Amino acid sequence: RDRGARLYRISNEQVQHVYTVKIHTMSHEAHEYDIQVSGEYPFRLHHYIEF
Repeated sequence: RDRGARLYRISNEQVQHVYTVKIHTMSHEAHEYDIQVSGEYPFRLHHYIEF
């Protein structure tokens, strides 16, 4: 990862932390992943793609 990359953006005077998760597999079999996020503040997923 690029340590100099900005991992947040400011919108409507609020700081939003932005993360992208990419999973790449070399197998040709179908996989299913469950990604969970937890913390002190509420979280929202944007641009979630369900196949």
